[in-house]
Amino acid sequence: IQRDAEWGKNYQSRRENGLITTSDLMWFALQIARGMLFLASMHVLHRDIAVRNVLLKLDLTLKVADFGLSRKLKEGEDEYYDMDKEAALPIRYIAPETLKSRRFSINSESWSFGVVIWELFTFAEKKPYSIEFDSCECKGQFCDILVELLSSGGRLSVPNICPQQIKSLLSRLWDSDPKRRPSFQDCKDVIKKELRQSCPNIERNFTNVTEYNDYLTNDCVREREDDINPYEYFLYDKDVYGFAPILERHDYEACCVNFEIEPTTLIINKAIGKGHFSDFHLGMMSSQTGEIPVAVKRPTFKTGSMDAVESEATLKRQRQALRVELSIFAHLQSSSAGGHENVLKLMGAITILKTDFCLLTEYCECGSMDRFLQAKWKNGDFEDELIFEENGNKEVWKIQRDAEWGKNYQSRRENGLITTSDLMWFALQIARGMHFLASMNVIHRDAALRNVLLKSDYTLKVSGFVLSRKLRESDKAYGIRKEETALPIRLMAPETLRSGRFAITSEFWSFGVVIWELFTFAEKPPYCIEFDKCEHNVPFHEFLMEHLSSGHRLSIPNICPQQM
Repeated sequence: IQRDAEWGKNYQSRRENGLITTSDLMWFALQIARGMLFLASMHVLHRDIAVRNVLLKLDLTLKVADFGLSRKLKEGEDEYYDMDKEAALPIRYIAPETLKSRRFSINSESWSFGVVIWELFTFAEKKPYSIEFDSCECKGQFCDILVELLSSGGRLSVPNICPQQIKSLLSRLWDSDPKRRPSFQDCKDVIKKELRQSCPNIERNFTNVTEYNDYLTNDCVREREDDINPYEYFLYDKDVYGFAPILERHDYEACCVNFEIEPTTLIINKAIGKGHFSDFHLGMMSSQTGEIPVAVKRPTFKTGSMDAVESEATLKRQRQALRVELSIFAHLQSSSAGGHENVLKLMGAITILKTDFCLLTEYCECGSMDRFLQAKWKNGDFEDELIFEENGNKEVWKIQRDAEWGKNYQSRRENGLITTSDLMWFALQIARGMHFLASMNVIHRDAALRNVLLKSDYTLKVSGFVLSRKLRESDKAYGIRKEETALPIRLMAPETLRSGRFAITSEFWSFGVVIWELFTFAEKPPYCIEFDKCEHNVPFHEFLMEHLSSGHRLSIPNICPQQM
């Protein structure tokens, strides 16, 4: 199809003439993956999935069949099904760990699905492992030889007509570690992506009613008593605004294609940080120009004392948050300039396989601005450039009294010293980044110093788009929705605290809080001092609403220039 535009359009006539193609084989594999995904969602282990147990209708719709060996797992209790010693097993399709223990699981079903794909691309001409068994010089039972073959790393020979992405999928399905095998959802996504490239029209006559799941994080406000993050509280709003998530899901699927990379091109080196929704690692990404250092943002896989169901639900929410962020990145980089110097750039993403799910961004050597400034203040590495005249009546800049001061700013930086001018330079860069977001109709909703990153040349990058939302052209505000999401109320404008509606003008207020953080070196969270002085025992959210409604504001730092 990449060389003949008409090829994709004529797939129906080829079918009518009795011809099948590589795309048809992938279409068959996709349908089987969908069937197996449904079985897994119903906690059913098939245990005998093979092409002989897949039936075909005239319109080339496949039906997974023959449930004679199938078993249902108890929901929330069993992850495995142990089989009787005497029962017959289709050992050519069984995972190595099942051959040894006779214990079946969803992960062992993934292995069997790999054998089914192999059957599809070999046209079921020979039984699995028959060539390997015939060429084996050892004598013994087939089962013993198969266990030895698989234990030593032997696998079925991948057919030459198999596309590269499907070959890569097979190697993952046949991983010796069951936990590293892709799920049926992952398999479906990989095959579907490859199929869209080879024959985009193939699914046009089919309808999948579950295609657009509204996975986006919905927002609301309520205080959380056990909140470990002083920035994060919950808001609640009864109104639901629009149906944007389905459209955003469509945009997300389109943008994935542009940023998806092969997992093999990424090497993760070390952990460099932890956020509210994810962990951060330093990695190296291979490209045509060589290896590039990247920051790798991925779900927090350590879920503590949670049980398996709760842990998976948490990881799912984290992946969903990263999907939202990916959509925002893609939108920002769709501008004619390809982004902005003061906005973090997305370098790539792995979204097809949930075990490797991550976003790759440019690496900022100095980390987040709040940590950077806190260290400078603690170490005494700040010089106030504002001085008073000898009579003490007028505040002037040092450069107005010392012509050499301005020339030496670079040496001050090299010595680790920052000044009032540096703080204003940081504020200017953040303003530029936020101006770009506004021009792209994006509301950040969490623009705090912890979400501003610093490169070694003192270039700042606005980041952290998990809570960001894109306004439609006709919208002037974004209303939070019903379900719960943590929102940084210390940064929020009074009208947003009351109504739950975000706008560009409410972003201005948040930017003011960011400037305050800059000139206080992020030493304490906003309103921390004011809340500590409060004599009434009230929740922080109620205190803040009353405090701002009464006209109170954050105390402006003394080192802040008059114009600031």
